[in-house]
Amino acid sequence: MALTHQVFVTVQDNAGRKATSIVHIPVATLAQDAVDFAGLLINEIDPLIVGGIVAGGVTLAADISGHSGIGSTSDVQEKGEFTFNTFNNFLHSVGIPTLDEGLVVAGSRSIDTGQQDVIDFVNAMTVGLAVPSTNLVVPVDSRGEDLTSLKEALERFRRR
Repeated sequence: MALTHQVFVTVQDNAGRKATSIVHIPVATLAQDAVDFAGLLINEIDPLIVGGIVAGGVTLAADISGHSGIGSTSDVQEKGEFTFNTFNNFLHSVGIPTLDEGLVVAGSRSIDTGQQDVIDFVNAMTVGLAVPSTNLVVPVDSRGEDLTSLKEALERFRRR
């Protein structure tokens, strides 16, 4: 299957039910062009429907070839929940499904934040990662606030 970006449009009906349409675009499309295309496509879809458009956007594809396969003990219900402080002291959590139980401190639910893989992830979230353009990309919360520090990292269980 070819790698593509996905433009999505979510529509809601009068009963509150939602459905999403996906349109694929070439992976070579620049991110800003993909966002602009999504906005224009939403303008084309709106006159065709009687429901309301409640969400729209772009899911950018990343090359995941060369990464590990599915482990025999993996379980999506076992996750690591990393809770970060933001610049203005809000909290933002990121859940990582199928957490390696070897990262959990024995006899607790705490993730060992001294493990190098955990340190690397926390640094990626709070300091950022340099991308090939040499720009630094630093994650933010839904308000656009920088994640400044890790508050806690715990093993959690969730429904699928």
